[in-house]
Amino acid sequence: MSTQNVSDEEDLVHCYECGAEIRRSAEICKECGVRQQSAPPSSSGHTVDDPTSTEPDETQSTDFLAEYSILQWIVAAIVGLVTFPVGLLVPAYLFYKASNGSGKEQSGLESWTAILFGILGIIGVEIGGKTAAKVLWGLFSLLIAVSVAIIVAG
Repeated sequence: MSTQNVSDEEDLVHCYECGAEIRRSAEICKECGVRQQSAPPSSSGHTVDDPTSTEPDETQSTDFLAEYSILQWIVAAIVGLVTFPVGLLVPAYLFYKASNGSGKEQSGLESWTAILFGILGIIGVEIGGKTAAKVLWGLFSLLIAVSVAIIVAG
């Protein structure tokens, strides 16, 4: 059994959303797909989100698709196609949030709620944020539990 040496650049940290161990330099958690709050340092030593940096933020306008994981974009597109035409609001919502830079502020729970609950999820997340997302998932879980109980009892 070999041991793996981990250099300072490859230190492990915990994802701020799900707590999984990830590399410090990881931009997106490999477990939950949530973008990490701190970006890796650029060549000048400043982080991308560092307000003291004098370098222009070139990634803001061209890298907005990276604000959500590839899995989130794929599921949003599938939901959009399956529920066409109203479902196209889901990827449009992600595009809007990512293009104005506010997608980074959403938690994984909020973005998945908007993706999987469609218009109801988008409205809930925009009005109530993470709390509304938790309420929607709680109601969904209750609905599933009642449905299973009815099927089993019936």
